[in-house]
Amino acid sequence: MKEFFTRQNIIFNFLEGKEKADTLLDGLDEQGINPDEYINSVEESINFIVTNNIKVTDAGLFMASPVLELENRWV
Repeated sequence: MKEFFTRQNIIFNFLEGKEKADTLLDGLDEQGINPDEYINSVEESINFIVTNNIKVTDAGLFMASPVLELENRWV
């Protein structure tokens, strides 16, 4: 569990610009996670979100339907 929290802290710090990419990738490697596979996994997740028009709201994530998109244009 400690490794998980350490990894999550490095990731969050990287996303906030407080850590360099090398620190993140080294940290993943030290925990036995292949950095290249991790980056590919993140890229696939981002592509899935974009391709499927998934939106972030205060309530979390949802897949937008054509009806919701039309309603949002008029609000």
